[in-house]
Amino acid sequence: MSAIKSLSKAKEELIKYHLIDENGVKIKLVDHWLCNKFDRFLNEIESDIFKPLLNQAEQYSKEENLFLALELYKEAYKIDNSIKSLLIETYEKYGHQLIIQRRWGEAKEQYKQVLKIDPNSKSSQDRITEIEAYETRDSIIPESQISENEQINNPSQWNWLNRITSINGIAFPSLFIIIMIFFVGYQFSRTCPVGQNKNLGFFCISNTNKTSRISSGEGTLFPESKNVDLDLGFKAFKKGNYQEAVNFFGKAVKANQNDPEVLIYYNNALARQKGSPFTFAVVVPADTKEDILIAQEILRGVAQAQNQFNTQEGLRGRLLEIVIANDGNKPEKAKQVAQELVKNLSILGVIGHYSGDATQDALPEYEQAKLALISSTTTSILLDSEVLFRTVYSDANAGKKLAEYAYRDLTIKKAVIFGDPNTKDSNSIREVFTNNFERLGGEVVGRPLINLTATNFDASQEVNKSLYGLNAEAIILFPSSQDTKIAVEIAKAVGEINKRLNNDEKKPLRLLGGNSLYSNSTLIQGGDTINGLVIAVPWFRETSQAREFSNQANQQWGAPISWRTATTYDATQALIKSLYRYVNPDREKVLSNLKNINLPPKETSGEQLKFTLEKRDRQGEPILVEVKDKKWQKIDN
Repeated sequence: MSAIKSLSKAKEELIKYHLIDENGVKIKLVDHWLCNKFDRFLNEIESDIFKPLLNQAEQYSKEENLFLALELYKEAYKIDNSIKSLLIETYEKYGHQLIIQRRWGEAKEQYKQVLKIDPNSKSSQDRITEIEAYETRDSIIPESQISENEQINNPSQWNWLNRITSINGIAFPSLFIIIMIFFVGYQFSRTCPVGQNKNLGFFCISNTNKTSRISSGEGTLFPESKNVDLDLGFKAFKKGNYQEAVNFFGKAVKANQNDPEVLIYYNNALARQKGSPFTFAVVVPADTKEDILIAQEILRGVAQAQNQFNTQEGLRGRLLEIVIANDGNKPEKAKQVAQELVKNLSILGVIGHYSGDATQDALPEYEQAKLALISSTTTSILLDSEVLFRTVYSDANAGKKLAEYAYRDLTIKKAVIFGDPNTKDSNSIREVFTNNFERLGGEVVGRPLINLTATNFDASQEVNKSLYGLNAEAIILFPSSQDTKIAVEIAKAVGEINKRLNNDEKKPLRLLGGNSLYSNSTLIQGGDTINGLVIAVPWFRETSQAREFSNQANQQWGAPISWRTATTYDATQALIKSLYRYVNPDREKVLSNLKNINLPPKETSGEQLKFTLEKRDRQGEPILVEVKDKKWQKIDN
């Protein structure tokens, strides 16, 4: 505030001596005394204004308003060139910010300015070379289009400012800052044209084009969704009529309380209407009926966190927008979707992908872009990256928990594993279980596993072989997410054989499995035959810790939720929390902040959320549940 007061006083002095008018416009100087007076005044004001000018520039820099910081540092440099290193550093930071926004021409100009100050700057020379390579291959947002759409890029906009802030060739920083204050207010208050979003709460940038697999509200990813209001909402959203979209989506939400996609689009329309939304993305599988059920479970967690955040007025007046993407749980499509999300520079973090294989193919795209990826469903220990976090316990926890329970509590000495050798999810937990079970003294027979995806696979036959040929005491089911139906058939075969067993002949086979089997469809398909099935899950709604969130979710969706909803809610909460430290968070800051996330149980689905330093996995351990009387029940052990 002291800097601004000094500026106001400076302006008053200029008006008093008729050097500028009330609007800050210079008056032609004809009187020699006035000219001398003005020169003396400039000398005085330069020494008085330098420190507050520098302080204000430093404040803007801390707040990541690099454009404003740079302009002030440039003026300060004209007064005292000892701040050369500060000026160069700010040029480079602003250049990096423009690169992230794909404003190649402007970014290159910043590094050219550095070279004018320091012709030997190797880093700036390298940056210019990189930018020119980007310009060659990047045709997403042509620079000509940007300069038409963004007033900030129009050089003529600054010509008048240069003329006003320079009198007889002498820079006048105080008047420049006064004008900048007015300009900043204008930039923050103005709304962006249709097809653009505010970036950093300040500049308007064009949205990247969406594919048919990506939507913020332009269309549904679930073709079976039929609703007139929903269709009208899509049309309004695409036209940029966000108030209309809010109205139509709001009606669609009331018509289908259980549909998370509609609630997300409703909140997206609110966020667009408010302006300058924070944006995250979530990637789900939605190509088959089975996948759609999983996708909706995941989206409920995202939608609940987004709706909660937006209902509470968001953060600093900015709401949350969620981009939904469908990768069909297929690795090649996952990579394509990741490439599209990375191009959308407004996206600050991503939740997904569903399976380990899809995540594996998409991961390099996020790594290259330094874009945080939080998995709420992928447990594979074979995945590791500096950008990958988990809100679901990894197989290192679940496999160990199952092995210890099987050996110590069920006193099982021999077990056979059924799984898919071609998927990371199945191989990951198989490896962990085997290592821990055999370390304790048990034996996995039929190693490494029985392939339940083999073309000639027969569930009853393979279970008989396991019992009588391999002398197994337990069947361990580690199917991939696509093979749960086959796993249920194996469980049913175990149940049928157990019914026929003579207790003097063999002990009944025990059943254990991974979290992919934790669903109501498993209970329905398995019926009485899967009683006794034990699995390790990351969240269970009947625990005392989870009950409060579970009740809130039941009210929100009108039905009980799954663990996928809970862990995805936690993932969204973690990303939201990563926004709080900085005024204008970007991808780099979100990624950095996630490492220090520590959410108490009241801000999650029931358990504290903190990531391990080495692997960025969720700290804690899964819960064991068992099927009893066609219900999942927690095992107290």
